[in-house]
Amino acid sequence: MSGMSGAAPAAAAPAPAAPAATPVMLREGQYVSAGQSLFTIYQNRALVAEFAFPPQLAARIRQGQKLLFYPTSDENHMLSGSVGLIEPVFRNGMNFTIARVYLNDQQFHVGQLLSANVPVIYSGGWWLPKRAVLKLGNKSVVFRKEKDSYLPMTVTTGIETNDMIQVDTDISTWKVASNAYYLIDSESFIKTNN
Repeated sequence: MSGMSGAAPAAAAPAPAAPAATPVMLREGQYVSAGQSLFTIYQNRALVAEFAFPPQLAARIRQGQKLLFYPTSDENHMLSGSVGLIEPVFRNGMNFTIARVYLNDQQFHVGQLLSANVPVIYSGGWWLPKRAVLKLGNKSVVFRKEKDSYLPMTVTTGIETNDMIQVDTDISTWKVASNAYYLIDSESFIKTNN
């Protein structure tokens, strides 16, 4: 038979790639390969604490600056450290800055939550209660008293802490409403004079 068909030799299958370094869930009776990592052991001799700061506060933080930190479960256990690295981060649509503090203490656990207090000195500007400043998107407005009425005035704001906000605009001679939200209703359209 001259028209006899035969099977062509099959192409050699590619050799499987070496497995990537992935965590292994170790179970009783499981086979392991030589050289395969089974456990990751963390030692707390050289831990790093990371603290996230909003952009307006991060501009005031410097490398080497001292800060006080404590475990969130024990506010009375205060320790001091200094900022070793400052890293700007954009994650999940938010801008913030991470400050790293290198810990040489063995009293913390990996993954333990810490809180920090950073002493920052602000010079210049005036401080108002947050409720006195109305936020209108990218503008901030206060209500300035003139004669017998309050007029909306645009101001430049700075840092916010607790219930206070820093105003960089010179308002030293102004009388300002202590609560801007009492002077508007939900359907108001605010037009500023400046």
